[in-house]
Order: sequence, then structure tokens, then C-alpha cells
Amino acid sequence: QELQLPPGTKEVTFAYRWNPFDLDSLPPAQPGRIDAVFLDDVYFAPSSGNVLVPASVPTPGGTGNDLIPTCVPLSPNPDDFEDGTFPSSPWSISGIGDWGLATDKAFTGNTSIKSPSFDGTSATSSNVTLTLCDDFPGGLLSAQVIASVQPPHDVLFVFVDGENVAQMAGTHDWIRWELQLEPGPHRVDFNYQYGSFEVDPLPPSPPLRQGAVWIDAVEIETIQT
Repeated sequence: QELQLPPGTKEVTFAYRWNPFDLDSLPPAQPGRIDAVFLDDVYFAPSSGNVLVPASVPTPGGTGNDLIPTCVPLSPNPDDFEDGTFPSSPWSISGIGDWGLATDKAFTGNTSIKSPSFDGTSATSSNVTLTLCDDFPGGLLSAQVIASVQPPHDVLFVFVDGENVAQMAGTHDWIRWELQLEPGPHRVDFNYQYGSFEVDPLPPSPPLRQGAVWIDAVEIETIQT
């Protein structure tokens, strides 16, 4: 269970009450009820942490992980990464570690793309970037995402043109993420961050957390004119 708190002094009380509705006759207790509440692994993580904003767009023709592809439309659309080639235009990768093709989870077909693993390292950030061309007419960008990450360990941010537009964590099955984009060129960064909340020591990793992000079925539905 988690709770988002605004800035300022707060007092958080966990209150256990017996018979809170003051019933004269209580119904039979449910099987397994033990008349107690247990708390463990209570921690606080700043809402933004030391967010590692993706670097500005390198010029086309770079080398290595900072290579920005020649601007081409998303093809196939939707892109389910089944052609076995990644990254290629309009996709690129940057930061530490490489996003790559994965076959352990897929929304459609047999393949998705997956973030690198950073467990046990220092604060680290890795991006997979979709570049949209000058003639992009505007439309709806959607993707299927598993963000099996959990602050303060790690988190997935989405940046559009350097602005943080979404934050995802704690999703261990496929969910549809979507965003309406205005006409014109855009850089969309799926930015996986580990350790950016500067919590030391980290609490135990939740049982369902896998410490990775998977993306599949990326689609652009353009505005028809």
C-alpha cells in the first residue's frame, strides 16, 4: 500500500479500531481472521527524487549508444519488434546500459524490448527513444508496458521533448499507455532510472518487483485531415 503526500509537515497515523460501527451483535468472524494488523518495510521516497532528465538530442550521425537515427516514420505500425532488428530508425538508445530485444515477455508475437538490469549499482539512467519527424501530423501514441519497478529502487519516466509527462511503477502485467501528441517533430524518451531517489539503504525489494521494464505494440494513430 502506498500514499502520495504533498510537501510540508505531516503526521501519519495507522489506527486499528475494533467494532468501528458500534454494532450490538457482530457477524461471525471470517475464516483466517486473527484480530491484528502487521506493518513492515515502511519507507518514504521523495516524489521526484534526483530525476535524471535525458540529455538533449544529439545531432544525427553520432556513434555508439548516442546514435540518433535518420528520421523515418514508425514502421511497422504498430511496432511489435518481431523483425529482430533493434534499435533502428526511428528508435535509438542512450544512457547507461542497452535496451534490447527480449523474448521472456511479449504482448503480441514473441518479442518485446526490455530495459537493462541495474540492481546493486549506483544511480543510473537508460533511455529508449522514439523520434518523430517534422511532418508528423499529430495523433495518439500508445504502447503496451510492463513497469515491474518500484520506488525507491527504480521507476520508469516518459519524457516528451524533455518534459516529464508520465511516471510508471508497480505494473507486473501489460497495461496500455497512451498520449496525445501535437503535430510536428517530437522526441519520446522511455527513461528507466535506478537509484535516483537517493535512499540509502534501500528497503527490501517487493516480492513482485522484477527490476525491469518491457515495451511492446507501440502504435501511432495519426490525425486524419
